Amino acid sequence: MPGFGFGASASQQQLVTAGGVPAWSETNPAVIIAWMQRVFANANAGIPASETGPLSPDYAMGSVLLPNGKVLLVPGGLAGWEPDCGVAYRVYDQDAGTLTEGDADTGCYGCCLLPSGRVVSAPFGYGTKVKLYDYLTDTASDGPVATGYMSPSLAANGKVIMAPYSAAAIGIYDDALGTFSNGPALTGYASSIRAPNGNIIFSSMSNSKLMVFNPATGVLSDGPLTDGVYASMVLAPSGKIICIPWPATNVAIYDPDANTIVKSAIVMSHTYYGGCVLPDGRIYFAAYNALLGAIYDPIADSIEDVSSHISSTTGATLMPGGRVAVCASVEHMPIYFPNCGTIAIESLLTPWLNHF
Repeated sequence: MPGFGFGASASQQQLVTAGGVPAWSETNPAVIIAWMQRVFANANAGIPASETGPLSPDYAMGSVLLPNGKVLLVPGGLAGWEPDCGVAYRVYDQDAGTLTEGDADTGCYGCCLLPSGRVVSAPFGYGTKVKLYDYLTDTASDGPVATGYMSPSLAANGKVIMAPYSAAAIGIYDDALGTFSNGPALTGYASSIRAPNGNIIFSSMSNSKLMVFNPATGVLSDGPLTDGVYASMVLAPSGKIICIPWPATNVAIYDPDANTIVKSAIVMSHTYYGGCVLPDGRIYFAAYNALLGAIYDPIADSIEDVSSHISSTTGATLMPGGRVAVCASVEHMPIYFPNCGTIAIESLLTPWLNHF
């Protein structure tokens, strides 16, 4: 697909200075941060309106924006969760307000968009192979054998890095070769995110320490202690990574260049799972164990509750037009209207923003 950034010319890679989107292979933090601060600069509009969207009939474990502007929900599969495990991909169309069933599959946990436009999902639980979905043909296919992974992130070299939850090492999927390999030994980590400097950051559901993986060198190093558990992360326009509390009692803000972390002064009363940056630079937290999601302002270090309509969600995706689709588990999807500006789809599709 044109403009996705791999193998881009020098002039294409400098598009950010002329109002464009940086190449997906960009690893200069200054370029990424300048782009994000320019894109996510709309005026704060307060608490967004929301509505109940279509019913998600089974467990979806993550969502991703497709190049056609629709949102793909990947079918989850966790042992012991039958009969609610996902059995098919589902596509949310915000224009039609519908959630339609796609090709059958199961066993996924987390997803990211590839430069080809396909979606790769991490195999977990019932999943024994990397999963691939082609939105143009609505077909799912199997990749190489793997299991025990969550939350894939697209690295600057085009490879997909997966968080090892029950697996014994970091997972590396090469879409160009169709191969899967193991990186450094690591286990118990549930979430990954690509930092502006190109490193992949891992957070854990059980370990109070971030880990830092450099895909270019293959080196894994210690990040800071978090003094709490954070199961998901969102990149803020400042280039800092917002660690969403699950079940930590404070928001944590990680600086990937300094490899340091600070805690918000706000004490949280709920836990959250997944989220996304809003057009005005605030961060939406998806509800996990309560009927309240939240919107965190990383500049003011303030938080506001928002009704989530449901109590079990697994991430959120910002859509063109400024709406947010919240990935629901066997309940109606909440749809938010941030009322704080819109973002071009070319920015929303980028690997820093479009994964779970």
